[in-house]
Amino acid sequence: MQFRFTLLALALAIATQTTAQIRLEYLPDNAAVRQEARWEQEQLEQAVKWFGGDPVSFTQKSHNCPPNIFGTYFVFSGDTLVIEVDTVALGGGENSSLSLLNCEPIDFGTLSFDSTLLQFASLTGIDAGVDTVCVEFCNNESVCDTLRYPIVVKRRGQSHVSSAATLLAEEFLPEYCVDETLLPGELLCSAFLDDCPDNYDGEGQQIVWFTSYNTPSSCVRYQASRFAGTDTVCVVLCDEFTVCDTFRIPFVIQSDTLGLPFFDDFSYRGPYPSAKYWLDKDGFVNRTMSKDPPSVGLLTLDGLDRGGSPYPTIGQADRLTSKYIDLSNTSGDVYLKFFVSPKGYGLLPNEPDSLVLQFRDVQGNWETVEVFDGFVDNIPIDSVPPFDFNSVLIDQSQYLYDGFQFRFLNYVTPGGLYDLWHLDYVWLDDQEGPGSTFDDVAFTQAPPSLLTNYTSMPWRHFEDFVDQEFSTGPLASHFYNHFEETVTISQSAILLRELISGASIPGSDNVVDGPDANIPSKTPVKREKSLSAGTQLGYKTALSTNFPGAEKVDLEIEYRLTVTSQQAEFLRNDTVTYLNRFDNYFAYDDGSAESFLFFDNPQNDNPSLAVKFHTNVADTLRAVQMHFPHVNGNAEEQLFNLYVWVGSLESEPVYEAIFQRPIYADSKFDTLQGFTTYRLQNVLGELTPVALPAGADFYIGFQQVTTTNEGIPIGFDLNNEAQERISIRFFDLWEPLTEIASSFRGALLLRAVVGGFTPLNTSIDEPAELAELDVSVFPNPTDGKLQVRGGKTGLNSCRYQVFDQLGRPIRAGRLQAAIDLGDLENGLYFLRVFDESSSLSRTFKVTLLR
Repeated sequence: MQFRFTLLALALAIATQTTAQIRLEYLPDNAAVRQEARWEQEQLEQAVKWFGGDPVSFTQKSHNCPPNIFGTYFVFSGDTLVIEVDTVALGGGENSSLSLLNCEPIDFGTLSFDSTLLQFASLTGIDAGVDTVCVEFCNNESVCDTLRYPIVVKRRGQSHVSSAATLLAEEFLPEYCVDETLLPGELLCSAFLDDCPDNYDGEGQQIVWFTSYNTPSSCVRYQASRFAGTDTVCVVLCDEFTVCDTFRIPFVIQSDTLGLPFFDDFSYRGPYPSAKYWLDKDGFVNRTMSKDPPSVGLLTLDGLDRGGSPYPTIGQADRLTSKYIDLSNTSGDVYLKFFVSPKGYGLLPNEPDSLVLQFRDVQGNWETVEVFDGFVDNIPIDSVPPFDFNSVLIDQSQYLYDGFQFRFLNYVTPGGLYDLWHLDYVWLDDQEGPGSTFDDVAFTQAPPSLLTNYTSMPWRHFEDFVDQEFSTGPLASHFYNHFEETVTISQSAILLRELISGASIPGSDNVVDGPDANIPSKTPVKREKSLSAGTQLGYKTALSTNFPGAEKVDLEIEYRLTVTSQQAEFLRNDTVTYLNRFDNYFAYDDGSAESFLFFDNPQNDNPSLAVKFHTNVADTLRAVQMHFPHVNGNAEEQLFNLYVWVGSLESEPVYEAIFQRPIYADSKFDTLQGFTTYRLQNVLGELTPVALPAGADFYIGFQQVTTTNEGIPIGFDLNNEAQERISIRFFDLWEPLTEIASSFRGALLLRAVVGGFTPLNTSIDEPAELAELDVSVFPNPTDGKLQVRGGKTGLNSCRYQVFDQLGRPIRAGRLQAAIDLGDLENGLYFLRVFDESSSLSRTFKVTLLR
């Protein structure tokens, strides 16, 4: 009996190991940062194109310079060249002969000849010259040929230090030329020298390229980084004689110093740290990677570079370097204060991972003053450690100077979105003690979605169903009181506005009332409140009548508080907003994935998942959008089936598309994290939309087809809970995700596209520039009032972004019939207009001239 029980247990264990499971893991990359980096690259390419350059080759740092010149011999001035003539290869035999001819004068050396050896001794003091040595070879049959040996005599390469160019931080220098006339011959080619040491802290964050790659150029363009100091760029120029000289160009970058106090709570839109306070672009400014920060927004240091890709080696990864701060004339004790938390919604830092704080002394040396070690023991994957307050006294004389800096360094193993450290509320001043008291009450999270069931939905499913779709409460608000004592928020407001029209929705409530307005000191506080009856009525009436039949509505809720005793530095965390977009799709997510779901060990059971949606009016399902993170190897080689059910998962699917592949949408042309669009069509490519009756449930299903160890990943948003809408099927049994994996709380990045327009399928190819967006702008040049005219599709689905000559974004918004640029300085700008529904775009060069 015991023996049979053991076999049964073993059999069950084996069966368990070979059955697929649904798994959740944190993302190893950062699509938001990757998208921003690609966008900056695109804008830089536009700037290069404007200056007449080639946007494909401008990032080329070196050519084949000098090139190999076949059949030519080279010798440095003063050296001797020996050439052996291979008579056997020439067909020579016993009676063949080899003799020296005087075909041309020998001007740059002396020549001797012995049997088959030519010896050329070049003269000293020669910059460059060419001699040609001629030899006559006659074979056994007295057939003779003349062999010519061009010999280039040249001086050795020299190093030149060019005059310094002085720039401000992030300034663009359109042209800097070195003196190519120092070469003895005509310029043949140019290249950058990678090994050009200078101890410049901004190495890798500056951009330098040649003015031309079609012809040899001795001129470069230079985009300075945020870092002050001397950045030495080495350019190698080679002439027609292959004389190669190195020109060292000192670019001296100047930067102002900041006064005290220094404060950043990262409450602004990222993804990069503000250039007002920081020099690096490594950290990720966000609101989603951890919870309960001391102020809305935080900065995450991880194992990804500023382009969102993993660092190639273990060790130092992200860094956050302050700008230059004047500590030369402080009037009290100087303290650096900050909050730090490991892990968040990611993987915890283990040994030997660490976060290091360093100060820069007056000699320019970085000194480590604090080390936060990784965890020795593991903690639950779904736990989030709190933010801890830290205070560091700066009292040593080597730090009290004009130009002081501090920085945080993250050490990781391995690279990726792992080993996370989160920073917030960084404060440096000489008027405070070491304590954690500040005159500030901060919001710590954005307001919640105003929708009861979705984060986004079509307006037609909302406007006549406001009572059931509009959330009137309880609405959550989150605070952190940095005062020493409990503070009463006496003034606050909940405001609602529509951004496309600019209309304010009548009605206003306090964020907190009564006892809930008393915020205790130094602890995360959550309050909940339902809207008052009057405000509910005003909002619902306006929303059901003010935008009849609208295709797009952008509804923004704003929380605002006022505490009169707060310091001015803290006011920006007193206002937070959340945007609900009403468009052509249903979504439960906010567009960003902190993690992903996948089927682990899918074998022959072809496991499936499905997401439930509901219609309020009759509609048509046109397409499905999913976000596939760049994880689990090459998931593009795997296959899946796509299904649609109407009414019940137990019914037959009304649509199926078998053997589909994931496509990694380029986030430059799609939404925040690259949603992949699959329109409903048959195998011939003919559209097969699905009619959806009013008041019906419908389901979009995903079935893993490929047998593998790790299935296709789908993005999972941890900040919006819609797990009850997800069902999982192993073999033939559908079960709620909440019963299979109760700890999985979030929303799949899977969307249902509905309406009368079918979007294009996502392609692995870049959208064709031939199909540019039909839009025009005028007048150009403009005095600041730029008019916009749309084509047949109009402007409703379009957004715009304005960039300066350096590709830096300076303005963005939903496209209107006019764009006001009147507050900008005269000059050249780039205006990019893009249609969210078709992914088409168009870029204009706009000249502002008054």
